[in-house]
Amino acid sequence: MLATPVTLVKLHAMTPFANLVEQLSFMPDDQDRQTLLRRYFANASDQDRGWALAVLAGTLQLPRVKPALLNGLIEAQVDPVLLDLSRAHVGDQAETIALLWPEPQDTTPPALHEVVTALSRSSRSDQAAIVTRLLNRCDATARLVFIRLCLGRLAVSVSPATLRAALSDAAHPVEGIARLWHQMAPPYAALFTWLDGGAWPKTTPYASYKPAMRVEPLTDALSPTDYEAEWQWDGIRVQVTVNATNRRLYTAAGDDISNQFPEIIDAMHWHGTVEAMLLVQTGDDTPSHEELRRRLRAKTPPKKPATTAILRPYDLLEQDGEDLRDLPWHARRDRLLAIVGSQASPLLPFTTWAQLGTLRNKPAKGACGVMLKRRDAPYGPTETWHSWLADPKLAHCVLLSAQRGQGRQAAYYTEFTYGVWDGAQRLIPLGTAQFGGSPSEALALDAYMRDNAVGRFGPVRTVQPELVLQISYASVQHSTRHKSGITLRRASIQRIKWHEPMTEAARLSDLRAQI
Repeated sequence: MLATPVTLVKLHAMTPFANLVEQLSFMPDDQDRQTLLRRYFANASDQDRGWALAVLAGTLQLPRVKPALLNGLIEAQVDPVLLDLSRAHVGDQAETIALLWPEPQDTTPPALHEVVTALSRSSRSDQAAIVTRLLNRCDATARLVFIRLCLGRLAVSVSPATLRAALSDAAHPVEGIARLWHQMAPPYAALFTWLDGGAWPKTTPYASYKPAMRVEPLTDALSPTDYEAEWQWDGIRVQVTVNATNRRLYTAAGDDISNQFPEIIDAMHWHGTVEAMLLVQTGDDTPSHEELRRRLRAKTPPKKPATTAILRPYDLLEQDGEDLRDLPWHARRDRLLAIVGSQASPLLPFTTWAQLGTLRNKPAKGACGVMLKRRDAPYGPTETWHSWLADPKLAHCVLLSAQRGQGRQAAYYTEFTYGVWDGAQRLIPLGTAQFGGSPSEALALDAYMRDNAVGRFGPVRTVQPELVLQISYASVQHSTRHKSGITLRRASIQRIKWHEPMTEAARLSDLRAQI
């Protein structure tokens, strides 16, 4: 923790936590975020900082407040015409309510721990009264954060790695923080006691997370003789850690997802830490990122899963209590093969980048490119692997509707729904994507939506289907959530095809054939 507290700037009389959240939303640089977080944790009260950590890390579970309840509260405070106009202009429920709610008569805004305590103890019968009372004590910025807490959508994402780095110093390394983090529940009182100079808390032997190695896009000229290549599987990076008393499954960011995939950790027959890619396959052994996301969102695993979770192991970080991270990659690889054998992610033979480039554009089923690893590299958060993704595919689709963004992007259309032809006469929605092309074309597409919107349902504005967009994507996958039955993985709008007839847009049958 910081030895010398630094006073936070109190802008617009907002509470320190609301101030923190607002500044984080405008601060993409990770180092700047760590500095801001250190200042907050050094200055916040003992009662607040643990809850702040839980909120930012996504580990705080509060009773959700239904949007309808919040709508009813603001409708009782504001003229209905003004409310409708404001909703249409702002495009975000939480921000609209925060701006329109009457300014507080009570000049003592609630502390974060008061909010958490009140919401955690609320019930359906008194929730409206509790929310109203707290809103009446907050200014606009604090109201926005409070409403997002009520809805369970803070709209600011801070990775666990960034939070751990912000809490660490020379005497309190990231790995020690990660070890305690996963053994405690909010508000992490024992963790902060240790960070403030107290003794190491009494803990049981625990299968702890290890800070992950960086993965960056391939941009530098490298020597092929120094590197090995593996498939980059289209799943999520995980660490499986097993010891005599615990079995844990962590994401690369350090989130514990053991409860969602018990079949993975139950199948481990060794003691140590293996890093792998986690994939979820459907009945025909086709990887599905949609099903993977569904499993990750679930609080408990399905009793009879319709999908199969599998691992593609590729590194061994610890074995029988021995830390292997300082060993070179090739030595860790040999020891991994001795444990998992043919289950290990296979190496790809190549001698030139041209050969590997051909392979990456014809990936194996479930892969999206290749991963390059230096043969003599140890494992650590300061080391780097290189990702070389397959070239994206392209499809021409028809713009159907759009929705404004949130926060700083609330004034612009940022989410665009596109469709393709299902037969000769029918357009079918395929998915949504953001604009990844030039800023000037992004503004042009926003202006097109403003000038040509003909209908609305909720925050979504529709247009006559005629404008063609060039969509880049990584692969086509089955989807039960989409009417078309498929979804485009990593879809992004690249260009506007102003003069292309919509009759030349893609056919659903052609895209399905790519699965």
